[in-house]
Amino acid sequence: MCYWKRLSGDKIVDNAMTKKPQVVQIEPSDTAFKTDHCQPWQLVDCPPTCPPPQQAPPPGLGLPPILPPAPGRP
Repeated sequence: MCYWKRLSGDKIVDNAMTKKPQVVQIEPSDTAFKTDHCQPWQLVDCPPTCPPPQQAPPPGLGLPPILPPAPGRP
């Protein structure tokens, strides 16, 4: 069973005891993160609620359509 806790000073601000995979967001105000009997942790750049990175549109997409000239204009 994995147990983890986030501390701010001497206060526990979040914790869990579980067998399931966990995602923990460490806040700037946290002073410690402690674990017992957990699998190795992996650092990720973004929390699960983070929107996926935006990709550039393929060439020619995302541009306004080209309109034909108005009647009587070249």
